[in-house]
Amino acid sequence: MKIYRAIFHYNNGDYCEWEQWYKKYSPWYAYKYLAERHLAELNLFKNYVTQYFKDNKRHNFQCLDPRIEEQEVHEEYAPFSLDYNEDVIFRNN
Repeated sequence: MKIYRAIFHYNNGDYCEWEQWYKKYSPWYAYKYLAERHLAELNLFKNYVTQYFKDNKRHNFQCLDPRIEEQEVHEEYAPFSLDYNEDVIFRNN
């Protein structure tokens, strides 16, 4: 089974040691069409940060187009439980 989310990567417009990449993303969805609904919002954000860094004369600004990211997950749900015995006492020796 695959899960999907919309994701957008951009940097801080700086260079050398200070360049840092950020990401803005949607929640994970079981259906691709639900993740695709977030692409319009991420494109608006892309336009905003592109204009913001252009106005602040950050010439090293880079971004990747918003896209859909997918990840393979297990299809079966396996519950996880911890059983313990109250009669057992752990001691440091």
